[in-house]
Amino acid sequence: MTERKQLYVRNIFTGKPFETAPDGTDMKGLVFETEEELREFVNAHWPEPPVEMV
Repeated sequence: MTERKQLYVRNIFTGKPFETAPDGTDMKGLVFETEEELREFVNAHWPEPPVEMV
């Protein structure tokens, strides 16, 4: 059985996942299975692209 990745958008200053997107969309408990899904969400809800970090 393969392990599924869970991706989420994290605040680089606190290390915690964002609770809301800049446009007010609730993000509590929101995880993504693919990087494509995560990027689509970010592009739809952030006015400017965030910095990606590994």
